[in-house]
Amino acid sequence: MKKHGLFKILLIIIFLLVVLSYFVPNRTSEIAYLGLGDVFINGIQSFYYFFDTVVFVLVIGGFYGVLSNTLAYKKFLNNIVAKVKPQSKKFIFGTVIVFALITALTGLTMPLLVFVPLVVSIILLLGYDKLVALSSTVGAIAIGFIGGLFITFKDPTSSYSVNFTSFEKFCSIDNFFVNIFPKILLLVVACGLFIYYINRHIKSVEAKKVKYELGSDNDLLVSEVKGNYKDIKTWPVVLVLSLMIILIVLGFVPWAAFNDDLGIKYAVLRWVFTLILGLIFIPVIFDVIKRIKKEKFNSTILVELISLVVTLGLIVLLQVFTLNFDKLHTTVTNFKIGEFTVFNNVISSNFAAFGQWATLGNYMMIIILMLLSVIVTKFACKVKWNDVFDNFLSGTKKMLPAAFIAIIAYTILVCAYNNGFMEHLISSANESMGGLNLAMASLFTVLGSVLNVDLFYTAVGIFKPIFDTFSDDAMFPVLAMTFQSLFGLVMLVGPTSLILIIGLTYLDIPYTTWLKYIWRFLLELIILVFVILLIVTVI
Repeated sequence: MKKHGLFKILLIIIFLLVVLSYFVPNRTSEIAYLGLGDVFINGIQSFYYFFDTVVFVLVIGGFYGVLSNTLAYKKFLNNIVAKVKPQSKKFIFGTVIVFALITALTGLTMPLLVFVPLVVSIILLLGYDKLVALSSTVGAIAIGFIGGLFITFKDPTSSYSVNFTSFEKFCSIDNFFVNIFPKILLLVVACGLFIYYINRHIKSVEAKKVKYELGSDNDLLVSEVKGNYKDIKTWPVVLVLSLMIILIVLGFVPWAAFNDDLGIKYAVLRWVFTLILGLIFIPVIFDVIKRIKKEKFNSTILVELISLVVTLGLIVLLQVFTLNFDKLHTTVTNFKIGEFTVFNNVISSNFAAFGQWATLGNYMMIIILMLLSVIVTKFACKVKWNDVFDNFLSGTKKMLPAAFIAIIAYTILVCAYNNGFMEHLISSANESMGGLNLAMASLFTVLGSVLNVDLFYTAVGIFKPIFDTFSDDAMFPVLAMTFQSLFGLVMLVGPTSLILIIGLTYLDIPYTTWLKYIWRFLLELIILVFVILLIVTVI
């Protein structure tokens, strides 16, 4: 089962869906058989509907295919490894916290995969195994989602426009911050448990008490730089990666979802992000002053100065434009020279404002950013065009299995969602039990999250039917926490979890190996989630 195990598991799920279609009615209470030909057609449809995901995954591979073959990137990684080697465990724990915190504060999950290969390379170069690398990145993203403070997703009720909602708004709760303290508690404790669990695994590996058959390939490792090491400049790589994370956060976090109807709490949210940027700004400015006193102006100082300008600019934007960048977007796009609208005619009239990039397609702008970064890297690092093309194609080839398995997961979504048997099961359980209880709601949430893969379709096909069975307003905060935390749990271990599929395939880790590694922590996390749900219920 280990070889192509994840692919086989997904095929088994599809087979079970076919069998269930012969016995379980669909959303209209009729039997709708799912034929093998229908499965094939649904697979083609999934490729059509989620084509941007496939391209996104392939371009990540191509981007790192080009980047990892430049001397600047190799030196950049080697410098980081040399600096953090004495405190390598702290680096691992810090990585978990950073990925979890970014996800919790921004709601970003899939976009953060852009930076996973970078961090994975550092962790492997530090001498840790692939399970530690996957846990510290993909695992941490899932943990951040489970305890996420500002998670948003496409609103299922907005049929003709792309609007975003939170789990609280989705559950008809006016107070956006009603679950803020339980979420913080869940995030902090889950991160602490995860760090403890990773550390225990590291100690077991060091003591040779744990053996996982992960293969001996080292194709993910970046070799040391040979030749004139000092003359290689790393600033292009630092600049490209820094700008990418800033633009992704600004572009894809739906700031407008945190709008003015939150009043004073909205202002607090704004100042939280400002404080985070300030914590970055202050240490860097002291470092720049120190460097200028000690040495001549060099590329490192230049990069830090650019970072300071960008960070200061973001602080100004957050305060002046109050997290809603429509004013800035209108000012820039309406700029004219005479009667000529510069931005719209030269760049694009379809360019969305910060916070609305998802309206152009889930990953379209990230794809464009990565392709532009490849071009910048080519010129900044003086890479030949032939090498750019060869390395890009080589990188995309490595990601082909991940893209293929993602399409199979999406095929499961299309089969399950089009049939709608889950909606019938929820309705039937509600009628037979005289109303769903939290246990049944949780069970349907987990099963639906596995089958529907995408958060939007899970909300439409699972969360909404469950929510509609509850009429007690006091249960709404509990349901919001239930939907979010259990979807995050599935993201951590579900065979259809896209971030997990991409991580496992990229690192060539068998799915069964991941389950053997994570199952104890999963049980602890489930207990933690339900204890906190119980607290929310009592409160």
